[in-house]
Amino acid sequence: MFSTSGQSWDVVVEGTYGEFSTPAGQVSYLMTKAKLGQDTSLASKLTPYLAPVREVLNIEEMDFNQLLQRDLDDHRVATDLIDYILKSQFNGPAFYTPILAALLPFEGAAPASSYPSQSQLSKSFKDNTGMLWQQAQYGDAFRILKLANQEDPTAELLNQINLGRIEFNKSKSKLVVIDGQHRAMALIAIRRTIDREWGQSTGAKFSFFYERRIQEILKTSSIDLHRIEFPVCICWFPDTNPTDTVWPDPHKSARKLFVDVNQNAKKPSESRVILLSDSQLVYIFVRALLNQVRKNDRYFPLHAIEYDYEKGEGSPVRPSAVANILMIENSIQLALRGDESLISNVGENMRAGKKNENNADRRLRKELEIKEWLTQEIEDEGITDVISIERDDITNKNFPRSQIDGLTNRFLQGWGAAILEVLSQFFPFRCHIDSLKLLEENTVGLTPQIALAQDAMFKGLGMYWTLRESHNQWLEKQQDKSNRSLLQTKSDTVEAWEIIQEKEEIFKIDRAKLLFGKKLDIDDKLLRSSENSFVTIRTQAFLSGAILTLATLKKELNYDITIFSQRVPIWIQSWNKAFKDSPKRARLFDRKLVEGEHNPFLRLSSRLEPAQAVYFRYILLELMACYDDPDLHESEKEIVDKLVLSARLLYLKELIKQQEKALKRTEFNLTAKKLKDKSERNGKDLLRDLCKYWFSLTKEKFNEWLDQVESDKIISNIEADIEEVDNDNEEDSEDYLTEE
Repeated sequence: MFSTSGQSWDVVVEGTYGEFSTPAGQVSYLMTKAKLGQDTSLASKLTPYLAPVREVLNIEEMDFNQLLQRDLDDHRVATDLIDYILKSQFNGPAFYTPILAALLPFEGAAPASSYPSQSQLSKSFKDNTGMLWQQAQYGDAFRILKLANQEDPTAELLNQINLGRIEFNKSKSKLVVIDGQHRAMALIAIRRTIDREWGQSTGAKFSFFYERRIQEILKTSSIDLHRIEFPVCICWFPDTNPTDTVWPDPHKSARKLFVDVNQNAKKPSESRVILLSDSQLVYIFVRALLNQVRKNDRYFPLHAIEYDYEKGEGSPVRPSAVANILMIENSIQLALRGDESLISNVGENMRAGKKNENNADRRLRKELEIKEWLTQEIEDEGITDVISIERDDITNKNFPRSQIDGLTNRFLQGWGAAILEVLSQFFPFRCHIDSLKLLEENTVGLTPQIALAQDAMFKGLGMYWTLRESHNQWLEKQQDKSNRSLLQTKSDTVEAWEIIQEKEEIFKIDRAKLLFGKKLDIDDKLLRSSENSFVTIRTQAFLSGAILTLATLKKELNYDITIFSQRVPIWIQSWNKAFKDSPKRARLFDRKLVEGEHNPFLRLSSRLEPAQAVYFRYILLELMACYDDPDLHESEKEIVDKLVLSARLLYLKELIKQQEKALKRTEFNLTAKKLKDKSERNGKDLLRDLCKYWFSLTKEKFNEWLDQVESDKIISNIEADIEEVDNDNEEDSEDYLTEE
């Protein structure tokens, strides 16, 4: 009755089995684990048989339909994932989600078109320990065993414990990774390095990405490799029709599963990662900042921050939000880990390219003044024992958990307070916040629709997106011409969204009144100008510009955290006093002044980019320089006067570039020299006029600055900075030509 066929198997895997069935087909699976260390366990023996597609299949000879996935970012695996596994984590435990691999048929190195037919063997099998199993064997490729009820001699009944076993021969079957190739590659690379088996694998040519780096990390790592196990889900595609002699094409089924996994799996939004992750200090600081807002209404209500939205935007989507969580995160990155050169040199544009992490982390330690309050060596709790970390080795991603409170408090005392001060006390933002509070006070009522609207605007943000989507779907159905006779009545959710829209329009009117100091009605012209202004400042570009301004002043004045936190409110008040000194400055950030008004100061593309933060830094420095604020220290005034001269030159260069681009499109016959001369002349005239109108800078003072600039030959090689017009995006550029 019991069969112990003489078949031998290269690989044996044990785990718990299950099945996932839908009308479209069935997938069987075995949940198991693979070990990183070297021992005689089945889990340890499984690891070498997991391999990415590129090592299992000959890509060049494959039929396109046989491709599952092929590209691996070896650099990312070697620099990020391997560090994640082998290096001590100071911010909590590490874990990989299961790797999904399909058991597929092969004939040597070539994929087979089908699984072998099931062998005519007994369905019962007793192993050498006396355990009884149900068995399904498929030629000499593999067999599936399920633990049977030990009291049933026929083994027709399965045990309540879903223990299963897969046994296969590597020449007939292979485990092809469907999901998690990068995770699998990291673990395989470590194992091959430990076993010294790179030369014996089909992936030998990729060893130079991994081998030396892994060896170097292992020399200093305290990780016990024998304790590292990672989950693996092995799937196969059983015969859904017992009368068939062979199963359906398993490679086709695997491709379908690969598409399903990658299409239906939703990657967490950036905002959700920030809200949940402890992997970076900056993420922890973002949450600490939001907690400060939640506990202290001195700043603004928490719903003024759009803290959970699936799309990464450079500005908030909800009109009532002053900023979103990504803007906050980027501002903290800039404040603590920004480019020193950019902060020091106000005449420099933001440079493109990847951030130097070492320099960024060096600045992080400096801004948190770590040397002032942390010992050279810090003890921390590791996975199995106490570990130590050098103070100078603390980075955004590696930090002692025992010091999180201290690091967070240091951030909140300095840069955290500064960021909140900008968002809550800068005059336009203050107008926004006060209008938002008024909106909340006036949104009252007992109807279900108003209750829904209140929840969406002032409580859970998820409700806002839900109501918006519900309304959009209703509109689509209303506009469906094929269903004109079936116009739908408005549901409570649709009516709630319409209430929100009405309230947001009232909010915008109240905000414009505060911005322009109007107690009565606001006309359409001022309302549009207010809207244009807030479109400009509720952006990453402006907020980064404000942070850059504070960072530059802090560095130039050599202020420590204590003095910095005391002076930031004074600096922001100096910006505000410049607004009060000249009411027309309330429209300073309106980039689309209506016809008949003075030219807008900001001559930037319609879509503001974070790199344009340097121009907002210039504007804020001009505001500080144009108003003689008695609350500023003399040393601060001197620094501002010095900085604004270089920052003004940076903006002049931008205006000259814009003039040249515009002239190239309108005056085709100009020689290169005439084009350059006219562009410079137009740019200087334009900036002179703008500075006089917006910042009360006299013509004499401007010319004095210009003479100094030209005598120092600072405006040299401007043409080298001018981009080719052919490469410009016409939709994102505007022409600002001065009259001759």
